[in-house]
Amino acid sequence: TGGKGEGVSFSPRLLRLLARAPKLKLIIVVREPVEWLESLYNLRAHGCRQSGSCAEVPALEDIILRDATLQDVRAEFAELATAVEHAVEHFPPSAGRLLLLEFELLRSRPREFFDRICDFLGISRFPANFSFIAYATGDRQAYSADGTKSDLCHPSVRSALDALRSRLSARGEHQRLTQLLARSGAPWVSSRMLLGRDHCP
Repeated sequence: TGGKGEGVSFSPRLLRLLARAPKLKLIIVVREPVEWLESLYNLRAHGCRQSGSCAEVPALEDIILRDATLQDVRAEFAELATAVEHAVEHFPPSAGRLLLLEFELLRSRPREFFDRICDFLGISRFPANFSFIAYATGDRQAYSADGTKSDLCHPSVRSALDALRSRLSARGEHQRLTQLLARSGAPWVSSRMLLGRDHCP
């Protein structure tokens, strides 16, 4: 099972319980925190607008600057390193129970990304003639087309971007994530993560 969001990796109590299942393995895909928060917000906001199930949909800048929340979208959740550290503690990569992968590997070298997952799970790799293409992009296309996409790179929300960058920098997020990926045996870490850069100029 899997999902996009903070998920079980943010619950040390649940991780402790899950770790009691000796054959259970955990795969975490780490994404650059600024881009991750923007992507998760757009997904949740689109879902709210489509279903009409949310009383209101706060702007992403309000979530960053004014501690507003939208389902599991909170500025504090962009601080991913602590969550990953909890996962490493309860599912030691050295014991073969945790695989950490970077989202950039999926984007730039999908075959290597899925080969690592297959090897970790002990299953056959995809055939050499298998083509990896983007799936489940309908939501992204919809909120991009209707103009509701929130873009932290836009000049109008620069104060929110700067505040989020400062928050992450103060906690050394990119450096900690880089170290966690490296210590877990990841053979490749993106230059963006190494240099602490997000997707905005």
